[in-house]
Amino acid sequence: MADMQKLIAYMGTITVDTVSVPTFVPPQGRKLSLIHSFQTSKLGDGVKIKRGCFIPGDRLLLGEYDDGKLYVCKLDGSQTKLINLDYKPERMSLYDNNRALVSVHNEGIQIIDLTACKPGRKIKVEGICYGITSVNDTIWTNNKAKTLTLVDINGKVLNTIHTTCNPWDICANKEGDIYCTDIDSNKVYVVTSDGTEREIYSSPHLIDPFGVAVDDLGDVYVAGSESDTIHRISSDGRKSGIVLTANDGVIDPTGLSYNNETKELFVINNCSYINIYKAQEQ
Repeated sequence: MADMQKLIAYMGTITVDTVSVPTFVPPQGRKLSLIHSFQTSKLGDGVKIKRGCFIPGDRLLLGEYDDGKLYVCKLDGSQTKLINLDYKPERMSLYDNNRALVSVHNEGIQIIDLTACKPGRKIKVEGICYGITSVNDTIWTNNKAKTLTLVDINGKVLNTIHTTCNPWDICANKEGDIYCTDIDSNKVYVVTSDGTEREIYSSPHLIDPFGVAVDDLGDVYVAGSESDTIHRISSDGRKSGIVLTANDGVIDPTGLSYNNETKELFVINNCSYINIYKAQEQ
């Protein structure tokens, strides 16, 4: 006992502080219900997918993780068609009912013919294209550090906006506002067409944000790849919540896309499986 008392005295005084522990914010708005799920190996042996988008005909356009290949398939991964590219695809965006756009690094933007499932012509854009989104027959891309560039389908530069954030994934709403995840932080920003920029969201539960998508109501979805979470943020940033977690099958999410017509969200998980959720009123 004497030895124990000496040990306690040697250890000194232990102070217990009250620490605030962040808790999940309950989601508001529409509920997401899982309607499809498939392994990317269904597309072919060893296929890994990191990005993609919805395309007409209840189909998906998906980009191979580390190879110059695109895959077109139905929502359950069936009826797969392969499109070979000269370069690795970065991001995808629907342009119209017949064409999709694929950023292909320093080669600019590749147009994809969705009827023939073949590559069309390339749009030459200065710099290195990563994020891409289309609105009102125009195309936004982040082709340089802290820069968003607006071009038309022929590559003519219509606008250039220099930002304080460093855009990674981008997605436009119907009004032409661009929502961006930031390479250098765990924050989400919005940039309007006149160049006004503001932070709209950050959370201790949003770690390493990747994909971003905007739904038909203007709500913004963001994937936290290291936090295994999908966050939903109102367009003004005033309301937010975590709508999907690892308990819903979300693991290392990287790619998001939202279909405004069918009200469906797809999530690419760990480059190896894809979940599609239906947004329904609660």
